[in-house]
Amino acid sequence: MKKTVLGIFLMLLVSACSPSTDVTLEKTKDNFGVEVTVNKKGDMYTISPRKIHQVLPLRGHMPVLNNPEFVDVSTADGFLKADDLVMGLKVGNAVKAYPVKIIRWHPVVNDSLEDEPILIAYDPISDMGVAYKRIVKMPGKDEEITLNTSDKMYNSNPLVKDAETKTTWSPHLGEAIFGRLAGQKLEELPLVVTSWADWKRAYPTTKVLSIDTGHRREYDKNIYEEYYRGQHLLFEVEHEDRRLPNKEYVYGVHAGGEAKAYPVKLLSKGMSFKDRIGEIDVTVSMNEFGIFSVVPEKDAKVSTRRLLWFAWVAFNPDTALYEAAKN
Repeated sequence: MKKTVLGIFLMLLVSACSPSTDVTLEKTKDNFGVEVTVNKKGDMYTISPRKIHQVLPLRGHMPVLNNPEFVDVSTADGFLKADDLVMGLKVGNAVKAYPVKIIRWHPVVNDSLEDEPILIAYDPISDMGVAYKRIVKMPGKDEEITLNTSDKMYNSNPLVKDAETKTTWSPHLGEAIFGRLAGQKLEELPLVVTSWADWKRAYPTTKVLSIDTGHRREYDKNIYEEYYRGQHLLFEVEHEDRRLPNKEYVYGVHAGGEAKAYPVKLLSKGMSFKDRIGEIDVTVSMNEFGIFSVVPEKDAKVSTRRLLWFAWVAFNPDTALYEAAKN
C-alpha cells in the first residue's frame, strides 16, 4: 500500500509538471525597492517565470494545519518512538516539537509561539523543514499572513501561497518569488532536527504537535522511504554537484552571506571543532542531545537546516563542503 500511494502521488505530480509560459516584458522595482520582473499581466517575479513549474495542487492530499493542537510529553510518548525524528523550535521560554512523521503529511503548519505567528514548512522532496515568522511588511504597517500549499514548484522545491495576497513563496529561500509581495523575505527561526528521545531529554516540558490532526493518515508509514534510498531526482534542478551522492544528508549553513555543508555522517554527539565559513570563524558542534549548531566568533547572521545534498546545492551552487577526512 505504501509504495502504491507514493507511486501514484509522484506519478501524478511529475506528469502535471510544466513550466510557465509567461513572457516577461521589463524589469522594475516594487514598492519596497526590490528589483522584479513584470510580465504582460502585471505579475511580479524575482526569478524567471519559466523556472516556475505547474504541478497538481497538494491541498487535498497534504492538508494544511492551522493552529493545531499540542500535547505534553507523556501523551506524545503514546504515539512517538524514541528514535522518531522531530523538528524542534525554541523561542524565548516556549518550546515545541513537530514530529516528522506527522509533518510529512501536512507540509504547511500555521502556528504561533510566544504570541508570534509562525510557519513550519516541510519539503518531502528534500526532506527539509524550515520555520519562519509569518509577518510581512505592508505599506505603513506589518501584517500577518497565512500560508497554504500551492500548485507551483521551483528548483524541485514545492512552493506555498499566502491567503491574503495570493503571493507565491519559496520555503527554501524564505522569499516571495511571484505576486504582489515579490522580493519580500520572511524572518527565519532556528528549527532543529533530532530524535524524540533526545528532544524530550533536552526539553522535558516541551509541547508536541498532536497526532489527532483531524485527518486520517497513516502517520507511522513513511511513503517516501523508497525515494530517499535511491539517487534519482524527480524534478529538474538548476545546479548539480557530484562531490556527494544526491540523497546524502547534510547540515546546510549560511553565515555572513556564505554557504557551507556539513555531511551528517561526519558528525556525532559531543563533537565540537573550529571551522571557517567564508571569512567568518565559527565553532561547529553537536551537543549531547544531537542538536547541531554553528556559532560565529564575530557578529554574523547564521542559519542552519538539515536536508538532502542535491537540494542544498541546487540553491547554493558555490557552497563549500566540510571534509573531515582531509583535516
